[in-house]
Amino acid sequence: MAKLIENLAIPKEDVENVKNISDLVEQAVMYWPDKVAMTSLGGKVSYKKMNQDSKAVASWLESNDFKKGDRIAVALPNVLANPIAILGIVRAGLIAVCLNPLYTSDELGYALQDSGAKCLFAFEPFFDVAQKAISGTAIEHMVIVTPGEYLGIRSSLVNVAARLKFGKKESIFNAVKWNKVISKKAQPLQADSRTSITAGYRH
Repeated sequence: MAKLIENLAIPKEDVENVKNISDLVEQAVMYWPDKVAMTSLGGKVSYKKMNQDSKAVASWLESNDFKKGDRIAVALPNVLANPIAILGIVRAGLIAVCLNPLYTSDELGYALQDSGAKCLFAFEPFFDVAQKAISGTAIEHMVIVTPGEYLGIRSSLVNVAARLKFGKKESIFNAVKWNKVISKKAQPLQADSRTSITAGYRH
């Protein structure tokens, strides 16, 4: 945390207000709302956008009655939606269970059962694997992230190319698209992000 604060050059008088990652993002938004926070595959997200979308994720989770301490699985590659989803999960007072997006259905199913995750953020090209994996698990909702998220004018082209390569995915589960999740107006969060935990999964 100290290294992050140093890299962001947060004024000394505000350092004492930074108690957790949520506070850090809020401080970054205060001073540099339009500064690029993250880049990936040619896409970029500002601190303002990261803050806005992670709060929307947290609000969506709370609106679906997930309670503090519930586990939320994230099986995404290194796309910009990945850290935003994790930040949103933490802000809602939930536990982020980070999984390998290249797991087979058996491996993913085992990890979901073992962790007790109740929601899964999955990558659209691997959605078939996710749908097979959730059988017999506690998963109640899935959020589908497309490859084109945050890629601007290239978004549609990237998504079309991915669907041509991997095939169009038809949902047979209670799945919602990432764009719908982040379009939710952020509400005051019930959870205190200072008590949130982020956990990786190992077996």
